[in-house]
Amino acid sequence: TLSLHDALPICSVVSFVKGKLTVLSTACDRHLGGRDFDEILAEYFNAEWKEKHKIDAHTNKKAWFRLMVACEKTKKILSANPKAPISIECFMNDIDVKGMMERDAYLEMCAPLMAKLEKVLLEAFEGSGLKKEELTAVEICGGSVRIPVVQETISKHFGLECKKTQNFDECIAKGCALQSAMLSPAFKVRDFSVNDITMYPIALSWTPSASSAAAEPMEVEGEEG
Repeated sequence: TLSLHDALPICSVVSFVKGKLTVLSTACDRHLGGRDFDEILAEYFNAEWKEKHKIDAHTNKKAWFRLMVACEKTKKILSANPKAPISIECFMNDIDVKGMMERDAYLEMCAPLMAKLEKVLLEAFEGSGLKKEELTAVEICGGSVRIPVVQETISKHFGLECKKTQNFDECIAKGCALQSAMLSPAFKVRDFSVNDITMYPIALSWTPSASSAAAEPMEVEGEEG
């Protein structure tokens, strides 16, 4: 499964048997997410308007926010069209701005992001200990997987077509609702166990207070995996 949201991409290799899911490995990049695709457009247009209109959105938080919102819309249009416009009224100093972006130029600018994504895919797959021919399906979810180049990168890496059986934006909420129903005594659902892994080990330690100085300090470390 591959989840790519505005926050970060998460790739997990999981095995399914009847009533049981086991996560074999997980990888992510904390410095890559759907927001980065918007920022590439924002930096491009900001540089263009800085040269043309002598304005810099980096000096105005409201202007930068409006630019990011407009670039997100432009990104979505580019997912289905060869080029897309951008237009913001009264952007800064009562100046109206506009521009045009072609998909090929945008994809070229996104090449470093695709390299980061491929690294996440490779790390997750190598951690699973499986061979590529053992994979049976690749499921994608998250708003930013709608970007065609993202789907193409994932499909090419694993040699499988990306499945889209889940609602990209609601699948996590549905999973949380199902898990809550399984734990709640008020609902009865079919038993389904999930064996996850811990990406980061957890360690807890404490020192006894003065009133219990005789007690020895204890330390507990969480298991990784």
